[in-house]
Amino acid sequence: MLDLSRFRKRAVLVALTAFAVLILSACTGDVGPAGSTGAQGPTGAIGAQGPIGATGERGPIGATGAQGLTGAIGATGATGATGAKGLTGDTGARGLTGATGARGPDGDTGARGPEGGTGATGATGATGATGPTGPAGPTGAPGAVATIIVLPNPVTLAKGSTRQFTATGKDASGNVVAIQPTWSVVAGGGTIDSTTGLFKAGGVAGTFTSTVRATSGAVFGSATVIVGQLVDLRSAGNFVILSKSGITNATLGASAITGDIGTSPITGAAITTLGCAEVAGTIYTVDAAGPACRVVHPSLLTTAVLDMEAAYTDAAGRPAGVGPFLNVGAGTLTGVTLVPGTYTWGTAVTITGDITLSGSATDVWIFQISGTLDISSAKKVLLSGGARPENIFWQVSGAVTLATTSEFKGIILGATNIAMNTGAKLDGRALAQTAVTLQSNVVTQPN
Repeated sequence: MLDLSRFRKRAVLVALTAFAVLILSACTGDVGPAGSTGAQGPTGAIGAQGPIGATGERGPIGATGAQGLTGAIGATGATGATGAKGLTGDTGARGLTGATGARGPDGDTGARGPEGGTGATGATGATGATGPTGPAGPTGAPGAVATIIVLPNPVTLAKGSTRQFTATGKDASGNVVAIQPTWSVVAGGGTIDSTTGLFKAGGVAGTFTSTVRATSGAVFGSATVIVGQLVDLRSAGNFVILSKSGITNATLGASAITGDIGTSPITGAAITTLGCAEVAGTIYTVDAAGPACRVVHPSLLTTAVLDMEAAYTDAAGRPAGVGPFLNVGAGTLTGVTLVPGTYTWGTAVTITGDITLSGSATDVWIFQISGTLDISSAKKVLLSGGARPENIFWQVSGAVTLATTSEFKGIILGATNIAMNTGAKLDGRALAQTAVTLQSNVVTQPN
């Protein structure tokens, strides 16, 4: 049987031990006064561990005897309180930082001394004189004649008229070779002096291609002659001014026109500001409109306009000029003298100075111009040697402008407009496939 009195005694002993530990913990020393840096008070002593309670005895083994109760473990003694840490002494105050002394003023920067002058460049030595040019070596003799150029080419002549032809020989390098050609006519159109080259047109009209021939050895050159074939105006030659889209005059009564005028197919009302007294001839219209003195004659005008267009085509289709007859002056003419022949330009033509057409009364000039034609103010086309305006034809694909006070000679066949500025004079005809505009002008038909 379990002995309970023994167990109670042991429990009392454990309780007393725990109480003793508490008493010992209360006896921890006081914290010392704070020093200037206060020393740390002594750590309280750790209370002694109470005795471990005795383990209860194991009861006697019964038949199946119950296991005896385990004795209680004695309580652990309480840990003594840690002494309070002394106060830390005050740190002395930091002395004031002395004021920084003021910065003295910067001294003035000394003035920069003047730069030394650049030394003068020494004079360039004189260039030595060029030695004399050695004498030119002898010019090599030209080669054998390779080509012969015959001029003028082409040329238009009246029946029975004469023309002097010239021939120039050149070698394969283009150097001139002196020749004495033999002249002949090989395709009709007239006769020629075999020694001098003076040609006389025959009585049969026509174009004789490459008929005039100059021969030297086995080489020859040729030229085309057009006989008795002036540009044929037919009924258009009855008009000094003819247009398809009107004739306008800037100031009533200011122009003087000698010859017949007309416009078709446009109405006669397109003849404006042109009084009857200004025209020494007949004013033709297709209807009853226009100046009071008009004559209505549509069929006559229709035929004349067709003939004007045919004449333009004829002039444009003539054999083009070659050599000195092609693109003279690159389209700018001033101070030149032009002999009879067909002249061709692939550009516009501007007459910036007086020019002269020199030839006989039977000589013919045909000017084929792919652009516009302009003559500058106060400039003149002059005739010499008996040349006549009715034998001069200006076929122009662009507009024609006769500037202020200019003087022009010949028959103008214009594909577009012909404009005469203030005071310009025309001795010839203005045949335009659009309009003709006037500003106080004098227009006189050829004889």
